[in-house]
Amino acid sequence: MEIFQELDRLKTQLDALRPLDPDLLKNLREVYTVRLTHHSTAIEGNTLTESETQIVLDKGITIGGKTLQEHLEVVNHASAIDFIRDLAKEQEPISEWTIRQVHGLVCKGNSLAGAYRAVNVMAAGTNYRYPNAIKVPDLMAEFCAWLCYRRDGHTKRPSNVKADFSIFDVSFGSRFSPFTVDLTTSRPCNYPL
Repeated sequence: MEIFQELDRLKTQLDALRPLDPDLLKNLREVYTVRLTHHSTAIEGNTLTESETQIVLDKGITIGGKTLQEHLEVVNHASAIDFIRDLAKEQEPISEWTIRQVHGLVCKGNSLAGAYRAVNVMAAGTNYRYPNAIKVPDLMAEFCAWLCYRRDGHTKRPSNVKADFSIFDVSFGSRFSPFTVDLTTSRPCNYPL
């Protein structure tokens, strides 16, 4: 719960600075789109540097020696960020549909984009088995109910949500890995059993 209090405090500080200068706001969006895209794809093995990521996004130029897949990962990730920003502007609640749309944008071109996994998987390099694929839709519905409950200012789990999703305060998907294809890249994210 501390993280939410800290976020509220920081949001209050940011709100005190509003309205932000439109040029500053545009610059911040561009900088953070590049940084978030670069780091999110780099941790999954994309070899584009931050400067190369910016060139791909700003100029639409391909970088010599880099794969088409790496370029598409960067472009798709930035598209997903734009989609999320649009949803935030409209104050749309996070839903299963939203999460699947974001996954579909990031993994565009992969036949499994936006689809919950239909196979049982385990975490790469471990013996950890994620919940049975049949349970994924119900787990996602519970997760989204928990998110909406938290968004409305509640700190405890609602009675209609069986699972404790406190682990999702920081990271999403580590408990049940809803997709077969990774959310950051379109590479497989788990090993089928």
